[in-house]
Amino acid sequence: MVNAINQWDGVERLPCAAHTLQLSINRAFQKTNIYIKRIKRLVHFFTSSPKQSERLDNAQKECQRHKNTSLQDISDNSSDDSDDDDGTNEQVLNISTNLQEPILRNIADIKTRWNSKYHSWNRLLKLHKAIEWLGATLPLSDNYDDRANGRRLKKWLLLPHEWNLLKQIVDLLEPFEDATTYFSGTSYATLSIIYPLIQVLKFKYAENDEVNDDDLELEQDAPNFQHEESDEESDLSDSDEEDNPELDTPEQSMTHHHQTRSKAAAASTIQPAQDILKIMKQTIYNSLFVYWNEPIMIGLLASLLDPRLKTLSNWDEETRNKAKTELMHQFKELIDLNLVQSSPSGSLSQQQHHSRLHSSIFGMQVTANPFSELESYLDPIRTPIADHSLEYFSQL
Repeated sequence: MVNAINQWDGVERLPCAAHTLQLSINRAFQKTNIYIKRIKRLVHFFTSSPKQSERLDNAQKECQRHKNTSLQDISDNSSDDSDDDDGTNEQVLNISTNLQEPILRNIADIKTRWNSKYHSWNRLLKLHKAIEWLGATLPLSDNYDDRANGRRLKKWLLLPHEWNLLKQIVDLLEPFEDATTYFSGTSYATLSIIYPLIQVLKFKYAENDEVNDDDLELEQDAPNFQHEESDEESDLSDSDEEDNPELDTPEQSMTHHHQTRSKAAAASTIQPAQDILKIMKQTIYNSLFVYWNEPIMIGLLASLLDPRLKTLSNWDEETRNKAKTELMHQFKELIDLNLVQSSPSGSLSQQQHHSRLHSSIFGMQVTANPFSELESYLDPIRTPIADHSLEYFSQL
């Protein structure tokens, strides 16, 4: 369908902005394939089984209980150290009550849902403490099933530097989440904001853009990514996680855990975290130019006709002049079309006769320049830029 539309003369197609942003993000994810697999497996561990979700719920409750116990200890100590109650005890108890956090569930990564990875990984960060607590307690349980699941969880637990990298990746992707949320709005027009927002993203990810993408390639990059996207379920299979009956004691389980974590550490040290972030940032920056290199005129005109964005301040002088010239051209065509439609050919001579008669009586009528209103609108001094609030158009 897209190819057919592109072959039509005089038809411009503006691609879905939110979807195109996701294509830019996916390009960046290709550079972090090894980390993505480990994160996906950890999320899959909890989303694939109601039992694991229940265990994670209990872990959150246990972490909250320990936090409240610590606050209670602080309250008790402050009461013992003070002869007269100055309200400190009550304040600590109030803080404990207000810190009751809701029980959260992991969010599955769904390829067809925009910003799915961002939401999944952001939730994973919020569950960090509960996941680590569960990974530390399950292998030491007296229950065989708990120990078996604990060994599986230990296998996919992220290392400290991986948690830190995950936090930085989520922060890196936050502008895309904001942009996608804005583009998904239904109560306001988004066409005029597409190019200004894309330009803002380009400037944001252009910082420190001297990094050479070719010098920071991850090993096994493209083949692994293609395999992962084409056969995601095989990546998340538990065939290599079968319970080992020989690891039936806490001591044996901990030994197995240290061996597994050592292998994970070796696999995850292929590239330093800062290099990963630089690669992702540079890839996002490049992909924004791939998908949004040449602005489509209809998008520029929409921004030009938006009183909040009419200066096109994020564009170069040549692009601004080109858009203004096109707007003038289309405005002239609209004026000419209205004149033709309002003047039937049969009555044209009669109108000319009346016009000459009126001119003889009242003199020549001074006709206002039809372009003066448009020129006044485009002039930021005569017509100041409108307020940036999204409610602007609803007040007209």
